[in-house]
Amino acid sequence: MAEQIEQLMRQVKLGGMAKGWRSVPYENTEQYVTDLLTLELQEREANRINRMVKTAGFRVMKTLDDFVWNSAIELPGGLT
Repeated sequence: MAEQIEQLMRQVKLGGMAKGWRSVPYENTEQYVTDLLTLELQEREANRINRMVKTAGFRVMKTLDDFVWNSAIELPGGLT
């Protein structure tokens, strides 16, 4: 039965929900449906970001964590 539920979710394009519906705790109907839809929205947002990064052609995700800040760095006058 669980496989059939996941198959149906994928057929209606709810792949995020199909991945995690078993982990959502059930307290009441409204809470359960809200949590399922939130799960799907989070998955879609993650997929959207991954698609945009892939489309942009970035080879590696970079952050400022490795950047060395020192006193020789100057910002343009209009920035604070």
